[in-house]
Amino acid sequence: MSNGVNITITGQPVILESPALPVLEGAAVILRCKAETSSFGQRFAFYKDGLCISSNSTGEMTIHSASKSDEGLYMCSILWRWRIIKQLVGC
Repeated sequence: MSNGVNITITGQPVILESPALPVLEGAAVILRCKAETSSFGQRFAFYKDGLCISSNSTGEMTIHSASKSDEGLYMCSILWRWRIIKQLVGC
């Protein structure tokens, strides 16, 4: 039997979708960030405990094998001018 991994989700003003909780250790987890409206050139940034950990144009981030080190508060945001913001936030 696997142990649970605590993953907390928040996202404003976008929607961050996650699987049903609890997440089991070793399970793959896909987080999806969705905007109310889409726009050309938008990118999505994913944050864990306030630090930017990933950005892309698909709005999806995968944790391939969840572990205790993945526990934390996850958020997402939209990067409209992502090249400039990327340099500022390091994502």
